[in-house]
Amino acid sequence: MTACYGGIWDGLINRIYEFFSLMPLLPFLIVLSAAFKTVYARARQIKQEGYTETATALGAGRWRRVSRHVLPTLLPYAFAVMALSVPSVIMYEASVSLLGLGDASVITWGQMIALMGLTFGL
Repeated sequence: MTACYGGIWDGLINRIYEFFSLMPLLPFLIVLSAAFKTVYARARQIKQEGYTETATALGAGRWRRVSRHVLPTLLPYAFAVMALSVPSVIMYEASVSLLGLGDASVITWGQMIALMGLTFGL
């Protein structure tokens, strides 16, 4: 959605993405940042499609273009990207916890694997 605005909003959303991508301990934020990167690129593509440019030429405002043209096309794609990135986020979080870099107060798969390795002498 912010791909339609450009300028200061573009820079602000990119900074938010960089902030969330640096937080490997919060799996939800990892999924969100991974999905945002590809969804952002798709939103930029949708913005340059013929039907959104036609709406602009016919005098449609920014909110109308976003709500009528960009979001209906973008939301199914965004949900699919988020759903498909969950397994890789689970593996990432498990590997970070296995190395001992995760939150020690939260029981995770990586901590369980590390404990099994210590228990069985692996």
